[in-house]
Amino acid sequence: MSFLDHVLQPPSYGWKDTKGELIKPTRREILREFFKRLNVFKDRKNWLPFFSWLQLSIRFRVSGWFRN
Repeated sequence: MSFLDHVLQPPSYGWKDTKGELIKPTRREILREFFKRLNVFKDRKNWLPFFSWLQLSIRFRVSGWFRN
């Protein structure tokens, strides 16, 4: 197994279909997966991505205040 197999968490819709072809997820599936992984009440492992996105959103919001 490669390093990425241990690091990446597989999406709920899977990587490939029954024919073995790569799945192209819809926007709705991508957004559902994104917010599912930010749910800090469901799993303790979700705290790190939650605070990472929170920190980014605060930095971009604050930097927008000082723009002329």
